[in-house]
Amino acid sequence: MLAPPAFPDLLQQPGASVRDLACALWVHEHIKHISARLGELVEPAGVVAAQRHRPWSR
Repeated sequence: MLAPPAFPDLLQQPGASVRDLACALWVHEHIKHISARLGELVEPAGVVAAQRHRPWSR
């Protein structure tokens, strides 16, 4: 079963900046948004991965 990764709580990390917190919030919201559709994204992601392995000259 696919699942999003778990990230440490940045509020508990000493020295976390506002930028770190904003980035973590964006990533959290993005993962929350796509987690409901992970099954639908596997096949298109495989196609993109295959295209990236192909040399650009072909």
